[in-house]
Amino acid sequence: MAAAPAMPEESRLLRRTAHLWRPAAARADARFPREPALGIYLHAGAQAVYLAAGSATGGVDGRADLAARLEKPVKDVLVLGRTVSLVFGIAAVSLLIALGSRTLGAGAGLAAGVLLAFDPLAVSASQRASDDAILLAAVIAALLAMDALARAPSRRNAFAAGLLAGGAASVRYAGALLLVPLVALGARRGRSGAESVAIALPAAALAFLLGSPLVLLEPGESLLTMQMAAERLGSGGFGATAHVAALEYARRLLPRSLGLPALALALAGLVMLARVRPGRGLAPLAIFSGLYAVAIGVSRVAETRALLPLEPILFVAAATAAIALGRKLTGARGRAGAGPAAIAAALLVAIAAAPGLWQIAKRGSARAAGDTREIALRWIESSLPPQASFALERYGPPLEDGDRVVYWIPFQAVRAQAYNHAYHLAWYRAFDYIVVSEAMESRYASDPLTFGPQVRFYLDLARQGDLVKSFEPGPATGPAIAIYRLREKDDASSAIDSLLAQAPRTAEMAGFLTGLGAAYSHLGRLGAALAMQKEALEIAPGEPLISASLGATYVQAGQPDAALEVLKEGVRRFPASPELRYNLGYAYRAKRIDERALVEFQEAVRLRPNLADAHLHLGELYAGLGRYPEAVVALETYLALAPGSSRAEELRETIAYLKSHPAPIRPAGGA
Repeated sequence: MAAAPAMPEESRLLRRTAHLWRPAAARADARFPREPALGIYLHAGAQAVYLAAGSATGGVDGRADLAARLEKPVKDVLVLGRTVSLVFGIAAVSLLIALGSRTLGAGAGLAAGVLLAFDPLAVSASQRASDDAILLAAVIAALLAMDALARAPSRRNAFAAGLLAGGAASVRYAGALLLVPLVALGARRGRSGAESVAIALPAAALAFLLGSPLVLLEPGESLLTMQMAAERLGSGGFGATAHVAALEYARRLLPRSLGLPALALALAGLVMLARVRPGRGLAPLAIFSGLYAVAIGVSRVAETRALLPLEPILFVAAATAAIALGRKLTGARGRAGAGPAAIAAALLVAIAAAPGLWQIAKRGSARAAGDTREIALRWIESSLPPQASFALERYGPPLEDGDRVVYWIPFQAVRAQAYNHAYHLAWYRAFDYIVVSEAMESRYASDPLTFGPQVRFYLDLARQGDLVKSFEPGPATGPAIAIYRLREKDDASSAIDSLLAQAPRTAEMAGFLTGLGAAYSHLGRLGAALAMQKEALEIAPGEPLISASLGATYVQAGQPDAALEVLKEGVRRFPASPELRYNLGYAYRAKRIDERALVEFQEAVRLRPNLADAHLHLGELYAGLGRYPEAVVALETYLALAPGSSRAEELRETIAYLKSHPAPIRPAGGA
């Protein structure tokens, strides 16, 4: 049977980029709301180059090579994403040195670059497969181009500034704020400025179109994305929905982001810059930083990384303050005092960078000690039954499917209420263990009005469950994790019926019921599983995965005729779904209609060549039909795709037998 729906991956970006280079899944990408995608395209481009290089340097002579080629990109996608971020992180430091040098002098540029290079937030962004480092580099590059335009107005500089501002907007909508200082530069110059604006704005639109074409080609979906983003901005990240979060950012996030010495220098530098009339090159920095600070200050997005585009400006200000204070401390005047002043400024910069260095070193030693999730994973593997079932919250230990039944409780970051219905203890009474994460619990507890079901879930879990083991963050990284076992377990059939009657009929509900139903099917609770997946199919009849999961559950429940009815209708509507084709073949095998099963499994592997279990069924069918060479190829492919299979030794013996024995002679006209 087809596996349960995919578990949450490390980041949305990885899922999105995987869809771009996996043709079978690319069509499914159309379901995602449209948003700026330049960062995603850059990651996908790196993967495309990687795949092309692999194809050029390594052939696919054997089935093992084929399996490696199919699996290796999946394993390497995270490394590739981090490599892209690292390149842009290094570029951001270089660009900031250039920007600081042009606006305030070589010393300020170098000092600002040093602060950025040792800033934990920037270092973290450069090591994550996300678009944060790309946005950071794009913002600095656009500001550098505006400085060039301010110093030497020309059509070429105007075009470059517009192109880079549009590029930043195509990484994230917040980059569009760069257009305001760009227009302000032109407004100060009369007719020549108007000409610059007339060139820069179309250039920005062109860059945005090239970077995020679907945003303009499908404006309806894009408006939906903006609406969802607006809902998220107003979701009360600090726990008070009527509260303007600017002071909370300043109090809680800015020191954590920059470190207190760097923040103090930055504030001093901003005061110094405000006391002198900023030159034209400083105007874009001042306008953009002010607008961006207001934008995130009223949004209540409780994410430190939202501050990242502000940090270059703050570090330039901090470098300016360090140099000015260095001169004042040493009483330096003229060339003779330049040396002591430079030394004093360097010491101030080192003091400002020290907390960042300490945090980076601390994180490195903590990672060496082990992430709490990895520690919890090792404890589970060594202390709990190997076939136990788990309902896990996001940021829990990275358990994988195997002998265990693992279900990840869904979470929706944009529409906070979308999965509130998933947090009802009755859904999970059939599981052996429920694993919760402090990272999620504290987020929900910060806003009990929005996340009331989650708060009740934790209270009920503490009252009705026994704490088996807890893992405090302590010296290791990662959130605290708690593992509970419910005192009273049951198959939850009556409670499930009651919950289904109250279930909202939304697409999120359909996805939740499909995945949970698959987990219940693996647990042997087939009645509840069928009820969930039937309800899911009624809610979202246009989702092929729901039909595939329902058909698989019917087969497991010993109802192959019902499975064939559901799966044949699904294949009629969605002939290119490998899950439907695979499960239809499985249903035909259950009815012993091997010829039809063979056709469906062949189509499933054509649509998805790395569908391991389909190769296994093909091998068994080929062997039963006396087609030994084809059986050997199929079984070897299965072992290459699933080397850890519990049947590996048995299948190797089968392959050896098939290779050493001649295939039986089939009668004329036989299959």
